[in-house]
Amino acid sequence: MERELATIRFHWDWLMAHRLVLAFEADVNEVINGLEYVRRMNPPAIRIGQCPVVRTIEDLPDGSELPLLCGTTLRVRPDDTEVRCRGCGAVWPRARWRELGSPWADYAHLSTDLGVPVGTLWYWAKKDGWQIGGTRGRRLVLRADALASYERYRGPLLGETG
Repeated sequence: MERELATIRFHWDWLMAHRLVLAFEADVNEVINGLEYVRRMNPPAIRIGQCPVVRTIEDLPDGSELPLLCGTTLRVRPDDTEVRCRGCGAVWPRARWRELGSPWADYAHLSTDLGVPVGTLWYWAKKDGWQIGGTRGRRLVLRADALASYERYRGPLLGETG
């Protein structure tokens, strides 16, 4: 390997002056730009929580069954219509995504998810008596309370039947 590097270094000026090197550089840059474009077009999957499916193990020595939480991390892209668990194969349609992940959320995430201003969420929380948790610096509310208020004041969420 050292000899090959020494040869390249010896001929470096001649190589860099060659017109094919410039064409090669243009081709490499085009490929890199294309890959970056594709990466931007396919946003990364977002982790939404663990699979809540409970399976049972029946092969215990005493013949009893043991409940076991699947717990595989579920990931979703914004344009997906369903989430399929890689661990147990359970399928979650968009209408049931509220059952996945943490039951708690902060006002900023709820505002983004529901498309409602934070002030409106505060008003609903006070009027409807949402359960509030978290810390003094980061207030958390139950997603179920927020979704119930949303449906009460705005109707069912897009993509849900109800």
